[in-house]
Amino acid sequence: MSQSKISQRIDPYDEISQFLFENQDKKLQIIIVIGSPGAGKSLFSSYLVSEQQENPRSMFPPSQSSQIEFFGIKFYLCKAKFQLLLEFEGIDYSQDSEQMNSIQNCLKDIADTSTFIFYIHKNCRNNKGFEQILNLINAHGQKKYHLVEILNQWNGDSIQSYRQSPQYKDVFLDEYYLKSLNYKNNTIQKDDNLNQFLGKMKEIHELIKNCELQNQIQCDQVNPKIFQKFRENQVEFLNMEQFAQISKPQTGYYFEIKKIIQKVLPSFSFCLSIIISIIQISNE
Repeated sequence: MSQSKISQRIDPYDEISQFLFENQDKKLQIIIVIGSPGAGKSLFSSYLVSEQQENPRSMFPPSQSSQIEFFGIKFYLCKAKFQLLLEFEGIDYSQDSEQMNSIQNCLKDIADTSTFIFYIHKNCRNNKGFEQILNLINAHGQKKYHLVEILNQWNGDSIQSYRQSPQYKDVFLDEYYLKSLNYKNNTIQKDDNLNQFLGKMKEIHELIKNCELQNQIQCDQVNPKIFQKFRENQVEFLNMEQFAQISKPQTGYYFEIKKIIQKVLPSFSFCLSIIISIIQISNE
């Protein structure tokens, strides 16, 4: 599907603004997913959304890599449960530029309203930009964030997480190790690593569920102009349906994910079938 057809759909900014306006007296749960580029945020968000929603209208494409480089925010708004998930993609927090400074200021404004912030990083730790993120969300300050560390693509080695470090022991609410998925010919192997990954994602879902009534913010306290600022700084702001239309997941991986979830998470197979159909139509 062409970019012009995508633009004919409801504007993402208008979608969120309208929702906030129509539900000013309701409580909203905001979940933020951040981390360095290539850390596996989209795969994490994909499963998180599928665990969170019984009948999601769309999901993050769960491919390991997209054929496009996306710089911006992908969001999922569940209007039935008053949940907004924001994934920050392609943003280098260590970069010092006028554009990045503006983006980081916007991130701080959103973080002030969040229920959870998931920080994703790989088994090979890299401190570059991490301290900047902590400063942005004021993790060392008086405001208490539900900051959760996700050590993704873990290979089973004994490794000290940020949360276990004396320097950061009071920063994180919790930590989770997600084992690296194994592939053969671009196909996910159904093994103990996959079972561990799915099991930990269920634990994270329970963590979110148990905190649904905590740290929520009233809709009329969320300023929709925050999201407009990202656009002014040339940062894309797309809902999941729009992102699925402009991305092209790796076919073998994408269909294997569907097969696996049909066996281990049958309630979500229908959702994935719809997404695949949308992508197929958009590619025609």
